[in-house]
Amino acid sequence: MHNNYFLFKALCRELHAELQGGVISMCFSQAKDELVIQVEVNQRAFFIRALLLPVFSCLSFPKEFQRARKNSIDLFGELIGQKIEKVEVIENDRSFYFRLSSNAQLLFKMHGNRSNIILFKSGATPELFKKQLTADLQLNPDALCKKVNYTRAAFEENLNNLKTYFAPFGKPVWNYLEGQNFDRKDSEEKWQLFHQVLHELNHPEFRIIKDQEGPRLSLLNEPNALQTFNRATDALTAFHALWLSHYTFQKEYAQTGHSVSRAIGETETLIQKLSTRLNELNQEDAYREYADLLMAHLHTIEAGAKEVVLPNFITGTPVHIKLNPELSPQKNAEIYYRKSRNRKIEIEHLQKQLAEAHHNLHELRLQQAQLKNIKDLKQLMRFRNNLPATGDNHKPRAQRLPYREVVVQGFVVRIGRSAVDNDALTFKHAHKNDLWLHARDVPGSHVIIRHQPGKPFPKEVIERAAQLAAWYSKRKTESLCPVMITERKYVRKRKGDEPGQVTVERERTILVEPRAE
Repeated sequence: MHNNYFLFKALCRELHAELQGGVISMCFSQAKDELVIQVEVNQRAFFIRALLLPVFSCLSFPKEFQRARKNSIDLFGELIGQKIEKVEVIENDRSFYFRLSSNAQLLFKMHGNRSNIILFKSGATPELFKKQLTADLQLNPDALCKKVNYTRAAFEENLNNLKTYFAPFGKPVWNYLEGQNFDRKDSEEKWQLFHQVLHELNHPEFRIIKDQEGPRLSLLNEPNALQTFNRATDALTAFHALWLSHYTFQKEYAQTGHSVSRAIGETETLIQKLSTRLNELNQEDAYREYADLLMAHLHTIEAGAKEVVLPNFITGTPVHIKLNPELSPQKNAEIYYRKSRNRKIEIEHLQKQLAEAHHNLHELRLQQAQLKNIKDLKQLMRFRNNLPATGDNHKPRAQRLPYREVVVQGFVVRIGRSAVDNDALTFKHAHKNDLWLHARDVPGSHVIIRHQPGKPFPKEVIERAAQLAAWYSKRKTESLCPVMITERKYVRKRKGDEPGQVTVERERTILVEPRAE
C-alpha cells in the first residue's frame, strides 16, 4: 500500500504543512530511475527521493542526502527558486502534485511500472522525468480525478461490483477484506467491515509488515508489524530502505541457489564420467597382455610388420596387436609395457579425482541445506565465498571470486558478476592504477583492466574491455553504447550507496559496440 490513494491523502497533509512556502533549491538525478528534490524550508533542507524502477516505485524522505560531485545531472531547471504553495492529492488516484508559485504543477504519478514525475507549465508541453513514457505527454491531471462516494447508499447500490467501484482501495485492501471472510458475510456485516476499514484508511497508523512475499506497508490494523509509524513520511522512508535490502538479498540468494544447484549437477556428471572411465580401465589390462605376447614370440615376428596376430596364453584366441613398423618387436613390447604402467597411474589419478568429487558433492549438498537458513546479505556473502569449486576441471579453490576473467593481448580483464560482486571487484580486487570501465547511465558490470608496471594500456585492449562492459549492461542490445573509463583511484563509494553504486571522477567516454567474450 506504499502507492495507495489513502496513503497519499495522509502524506499530502503532512507535506503541505511541512513544505508550504518552501523553496525548491535543487532537483537532480544521479541514477537512471531516481530523482531527488531539495526544498529549503525554515532554514533547513528537506529531501524528497523518488525511486521509479520498473519493478518498484516508491517515495522516501531521507534526513540527509549527499549529492555526488560527478555523475549527477540537474533536471526540471524551471523548478529552482520556485515556492511550493500547495501540496494536494488527486482525488481517488495514486497521484499528487505540488502547486508552484509560477502556477506550474509538479505531478507525482505513482502508477506502478508506469510511474513518472511530470512538470506541467501553462501553455507548454509537459516535461517528463521518464521520457520513454510518451503517453504522459498527453496526460491531463484533471482526468486522473475520480468521483467515488463512500456512503452506505453507494455501497449497497454497487454491492455486486464493489471492487470496481471502490477501486481506490487497491488490491491489498481487498485482499485484507477477503482474509476477513468478507464475501461470506451478509449485507449488513459487509457494510460494517467495509466502514471499519474505511475509517482505518482515513485515520491510518502505518505498519511495516513482512510476510512470505517480502516487506509491505499497510494502513490497516494488521498483526505482527515489524515497525509502526504515525507519520507517512517516516513510514515510507523506512519501508523504502527495507524493500531495497530485501530485493538485493532475494536477487543474490536466487543467484547463489542456482550456482549451488548447477555445481551439484556438474559434480554428479563428473562422477559419472570418472566412474565410467575407471570401470573401463579395471575391466582388462590389454596393454600388459600385448607386451607379454610380443616378448614370448619375438623370434616369430617379422621386422617391419604393422600388425601381428598371436594366440592368447590361456584360451588360444587370436589377439590382434598393432605394431610400429619402424621399431623392433622388443621396442614395441616396451611401449605396451609403458602404456600398462600409465594405465595404473591413470587409475590411481581417477580414484583420487573420484574421491575428491564425492567429497565436493557432499559439501555442496550440505551447503544447499545450509542456504535455507541464511536470512541476511552478510551471511549470504560469507556463504558464497566458501563454496567449493567443482565441474569437469574439478580444480579446488579457496573461495569464490567475484569476477570472471579474460586476457586481452596479455592484459588481464576482470568483469564483475553482480551488484555486490562489483563492489568487491572494484574495492578489494583492483589496484588504484588499474583502469575502471562501466556502461554509462545504466546498470551493468564493473570492468577492470589490470595495470602492468611500465606499460601503457593499449587502445585495442581498452576498446575490447569497453565492449565487454557494454555487453554486461542493460545496453547490450543497442548498436552503440557509451562506456565510462577512469583509473580505479577515481572511483569511490559513498555511505548509503546501494550495492554496485559508485561515484566516478575524471572519467572519459568512448562509444563501442557491445560484444561478448
